Amino acid sequence: MGSLQRLTEVVLAEMPTRMEDCLELLDPWLNSEKDSERERAMQCAAHVLGFAATTDNFKMQMEITQLGHWVKLLAICCQDPVDTICSLSSRAAYNLNCILLRKKQMKKQNLAFRQEEDKHKWNLSPRNASDVGKAFAQFFTQPQLTNLVLTAVKELSSSRTQSSLASAQLMSAVIQEQGKDLGKVEELVEGILEQLRSQLEPSTKEEALRAMCLLAENRTHTVVPLLLNKPLPWDRTVLALWKVFGTQRETTFNVLQLLTGILEQRRTGEMKEVVPQSVLVTCALYEMLSGSPCQDSIRELFPRLLLAMLCHLHWVIDRYPSLEVVYTENQSPGKESKVFNPAGCALELVKLLLTAASGGVMTHTEEQKCWELLCNPELYYLGVIELTSGIVENCEPAILQQVLNHVKNLLCSLDIHQKILARSIYAELLSHESVAATLGQDFVGNLSSWIMEPGHIIKEIGLRGISNLALHPEKSETWNSLVPFLEKLLKNDEWRVRVQAVKALQNITHHGKRKDIKLVLGSITKQLPALVSDEKDEVRISATSALGHMLCRVRKLKPGPSLRKQIKSFLVPLLLSLQDHTTDVVKACGRALTEWTKVMGWRRLIRMFQDINFSDHFHVLEETCKYLVSTRRTVFLGDLLLQSFEFLKSPQSFLRAAAVTFLGKEVPPVSSSLLCSRKALLDFLLKGEARTVV
Repeated sequence: MGSLQRLTEVVLAEMPTRMEDCLELLDPWLNSEKDSERERAMQCAAHVLGFAATTDNFKMQMEITQLGHWVKLLAICCQDPVDTICSLSSRAAYNLNCILLRKKQMKKQNLAFRQEEDKHKWNLSPRNASDVGKAFAQFFTQPQLTNLVLTAVKELSSSRTQSSLASAQLMSAVIQEQGKDLGKVEELVEGILEQLRSQLEPSTKEEALRAMCLLAENRTHTVVPLLLNKPLPWDRTVLALWKVFGTQRETTFNVLQLLTGILEQRRTGEMKEVVPQSVLVTCALYEMLSGSPCQDSIRELFPRLLLAMLCHLHWVIDRYPSLEVVYTENQSPGKESKVFNPAGCALELVKLLLTAASGGVMTHTEEQKCWELLCNPELYYLGVIELTSGIVENCEPAILQQVLNHVKNLLCSLDIHQKILARSIYAELLSHESVAATLGQDFVGNLSSWIMEPGHIIKEIGLRGISNLALHPEKSETWNSLVPFLEKLLKNDEWRVRVQAVKALQNITHHGKRKDIKLVLGSITKQLPALVSDEKDEVRISATSALGHMLCRVRKLKPGPSLRKQIKSFLVPLLLSLQDHTTDVVKACGRALTEWTKVMGWRRLIRMFQDINFSDHFHVLEETCKYLVSTRRTVFLGDLLLQSFEFLKSPQSFLRAAAVTFLGKEVPPVSSSLLCSRKALLDFLLKGEARTVV
C-alpha cells in the first residue's frame, strides 16, 4: 500500500492534471462487495486527494469532470457498515472539498492558496451523507446539480440499505442548499413520486419525503401545481406529501401562500372542470393543516387565509350545494374510499384556522350555532358576523387590525361572495373600540351608503355596522344624521332589516347624549304601533326589548316635560302587547313597563310588572286599568283611549282583542268627561275601520 501511495504522489507531482485518472482506476474497488478491497481503495483515494490538496505544485487545470459521481460515491461510503471506511471517506471528502475551495479562491482572487488561511475549513461527521451534500452543493453548475439529484433519485431503490439512505440524504442536502438552481423539476417530482410508491425502507422513505418538502420550499410554483393536477382520488403517496408540507415552517408558509392565492382568484363564468381547482386546494389544505405543527405559519397568514376559505365556502355552497368527490383511493380491501364534501371540508378548515388563532373563538361559534349558518347560502352572512364576533372577543387588537386591512380592499369587490364576506366582517369589527378608532377610515360614509343599496342583505349588514359603531360614545356626533334613514328602515319589507334598524336606534339611545335620545324616541313613538303589531316575532321582541333599554337610559337622565309626554304614549302599546302569544315578547314588555313606571314614578305598579309571567297578563291589564281610572287624570285617559283605537285595525288578532278589553275597562259608563272618547270610538266603528276581533 505504501508503494502504491508513493507511486501516485510521483504521478501527481509530475502531472497534477491526472488526479482524476488515478481515482478512476480505484473506482471498481471502491464499489467492491468485499470490505477489505473497499477499505484499501478508499485509503488510497483519500491519500491521492490529500496530496493533491496540499501540493505546492497546485494547478488550476486540475479538473474534476465527474464531480457528481465522486460526491455521490463518497456520500454512500460515509454510510458504510465498516467504521474504517466511513472515517477514510470523511477524510477523502474533506480533501476533495479543500481542492475545490482552493480552485475557487485562486479563480476569484488569483492568489496562491494557503491552507492555514482558509476560512472555509470543513469538519465532516462520519456516517452523514447530508454533510457531504451541503459541503459540495456550492461547486456544481446547474446541469451537474440536476444530474446529481436525478442520479440520487434512481439510487433510492438500491438493494443496499446504506446506499439508498445515503442517496436520499444527499438529495435532501443538495436541494436544501441549491434547490432554487435545479433544473428539470417536473422530472424530479415524478421520479421521487415513483420511488415513494415503491417499497422503500422506512428511513429512506422518510428522507425522500423530506427532500420533496425542501423542493416544494424552493420551487413552490412548480411543485404544488404538479401535485394539484394529479387526478382524484389521490393515493396515499400524494396525501403523505401534502401532510409533510405542513411540517416545515418555510415550506408551509410558501405552500400556504400559493394555495391561498389560488382561492383568492376571482371566479367568473361557469366552471368547466369536473372538480374545480379551488376544491382540490381545500383537499390539499386539509391534509396540510390537520395536526400541523407549524402553527406560526398559520397564524402569520391567518387573516388572508381565513378570508379566502370563507369566500370559497360561500362560493361552493352557492354553486355546488350537493357536490361530492372521492378524494382518497381505497387503501386496503377492508377500507372504503373517502368521500369528500367540499363545503364540509372548507368548514373544517375554518375551524382549524380559528383554533390556531385562539381556542376561545371556537367556543363562541359553537354557542352561536355559527356552522349551521355558514352552510346555509341565505344565512351565510349571519354566520360570518357571528364568527367575527368571536374573533373580536378573543383575539388581540393587532389581529383585528390585520383582518381590517385585508377586508377593506374587498368592500367594493365585483365578486358578490367577496363583497358580502368583507362587509359582514367589516361591520362586526366595529364593535371593538380599537377598530372604531382607526384613523383614516370613513366608517359612517361606508355604512350609510350600504343602507341605501337595494339588496336587503347589504342593508342589514350596514345597519349592523351602525349599531356597532354606536357602541362608542366618541362617535356620537355622527349619529344624528343617520336617524332619519333608520326611521325609514323601520318600515322595510324585510323583517331582518327592521330588527337591525331597531337595534341601531337602541344603541344610539343607550350610548348617546340627551339630544340623541330625544331624537330617537321621537322616531320610535311614530313607529311603535306598527312594530308591536309586526307579523314576525323577532321584530316584536326587538322593538319591546329596545324600548325597555331606552327607558332605562332615559330614567338615569331625568327627562323633562316634553320627553315625558313622548314616553306616556308608550303605555298603551306595551300594555296591549302583554296579550302576545310569544313568551319572549311578554317578558320584554314586562321589563319595558317596569322601566316605564320608574320613569313616570308609578311605584304601585312596579312590583306587578317585575313579577309578570305568561299566565297572568290579563290580570295585569285589568289591574293597570283600575289604577289608571283611580288616578282620575281624564285628559291622559282620553289620550290613551284614542290611542287604543288605532290597534283595532291591527293585523294581529291578539292586539285587537287586547284593545277591546282595554276600552271596556277604561271607559266607565258614568264618566261624562270621557264622552268625547266614546263618540270618537263610535265614529271609528261606524266608518268600518276596525277589524273583526276574533
